[in-house]
Order: sequence, then structure tokens, then C-alpha cells
Amino acid sequence: MDNFWISYRQTTEKYYLQRHYEYRFQVLVMTGGATVYQIGEKSFSLQRGDVVLLNTLEDHTLKVKRYPYSRYIFQVSPSYMHGRIQSPDILSLFVCSPENRHPVVHLEERDFDRLCQICTEMLDESEQRGSHCERMIMADLNRFFVTILRVLERQNKAVPAADAGTVLSYKVLNYLDHHYAEDITVGQVADHFYLSRHYISHVFKKTTGSGIMEYVISRRINHAQTLLSESDMPVGKIAQECGYTDFTWFSRQFHSIVGQTPSHFRAAMHES
Repeated sequence: MDNFWISYRQTTEKYYLQRHYEYRFQVLVMTGGATVYQIGEKSFSLQRGDVVLLNTLEDHTLKVKRYPYSRYIFQVSPSYMHGRIQSPDILSLFVCSPENRHPVVHLEERDFDRLCQICTEMLDESEQRGSHCERMIMADLNRFFVTILRVLERQNKAVPAADAGTVLSYKVLNYLDHHYAEDITVGQVADHFYLSRHYISHVFKKTTGSGIMEYVISRRINHAQTLLSESDMPVGKIAQECGYTDFTWFSRQFHSIVGQTPSHFRAAMHES
């Protein structure tokens, strides 16, 4: 499944994540160790029983405080979530603006054991690729997210009910994820949805906490980070692949967001 992957990882020493964005919705289930997760402006101390829900708008870093650090980690593409799950409540776990989102959820042992079992089942399905594999994984994903919703409700942290604005914002996110590398404008996005620029910008900002072009830039720079760390593609070509025709402008935006030039970022990644 190109739109979903899952793994179980255990790290015993020297693990650190630099500031970056995800290009998919990512879920991390802590099963051992202790870490400090920086998500946007907020810092979270995590240990066994904690679940992290990351969307494509939030930059984050991670430092491990106690080894061995073990976790399930899975990613789901936004387009897959939109096309297959289609539940406003579940979408709200990822789409809501920062003040309404709960990126870290702590579970009691019974609920946590249930989630770990679901992760194990998804991992087995993903590795074995048996008949109806995708349907089984979809069923497990729904069980996983409904469990999270129930826990949040019991903790009086239920996400706001997803309204028409949330659904529209999710459709816009899906559209941007397919077109962010193009010469895209807010006007083009508005025209695609037959809405005014002001209305679609207002709804998207209210729902996600991010402007449309702010999101486009974050997706471009995140893609650039991936290409710089995982390929030998020339930096100029990477800029073009990420939607930039002006290399100087690409370099400035990259430095503004990442804190390094593209070349320095690549060198640091290769050294690590």
C-alpha cells in the first residue's frame, strides 16, 4: 500500500530528529524509553503509553532521554484518509487548528494494550499482504482512531465537532498535497472549489491555523529536506522539483524555515 506504511522500531543509542515536517499524517505509539517531543512551540515529555498524532502542518523535533526507545510508527497519506475513512471526527484529530488539537494523548494501560494489539495486526497485514489486506488495515485504522476519540472524550478533551468548514479544509489540504509543487496561487485554489479567495482563505485559516500559501511553502520545504537527505540530486534540481523557478528565493525560504542553507542541511544530514 503506497498510501500507508507501518513499522516497529527499537533504538538503543544516539537517536535525534532535526526539525522537519511530515508529508503524511503520522502516528507514533511509545512502547518504551523516554523522549522530549517539540511540536511547533510546545514541548512534550513522552514515555510508554503516549500516542503522538502529527499532521503535515506542524514542524517537530525529538530528543531521546532514556533508551531503549521503542515505538510503533505509521503514516497515512491525507488523500487516502479523505478517500477511505471519510469520518469528520477522525479527520478532526489531524486537521483542527493548534488550539483545538491534542497532538499527544496519554492512555491508561488497558486502552494502550488495545492500541498496541491493533498496531501489531496492521503490521502483520502490511507484511503478509494477504487477501483483502487493504480492507483489514482500513478496519484497524478505524478501530485505532475511534479508541483515541473515546479516550479524549473520557479526558474531556474531545475535538470540536467537524463542520462544513473542516470538511472543506480537508479537501483543500488534499488538493494542495497534489499540487504544491506547481505554480499555485490562492486564486487558483479558490477557482477550483468555486469559492471566493476571501472565504476559502478564512475557512482554511480558522480550521487549520495555517494560511494556504503558508501550507504550500511548508510542503515544498519538507519535500526539499527529504530529497536533500535521501538523494544525490543537485540542489538546483531539487528546487525545481519542489516548485521553485528562482533558486535564490528557494534558498532564502529554506534557510528561514530550517535555519540552514540547503547545502549545509545536506552536509549535516550526511554527517549524521
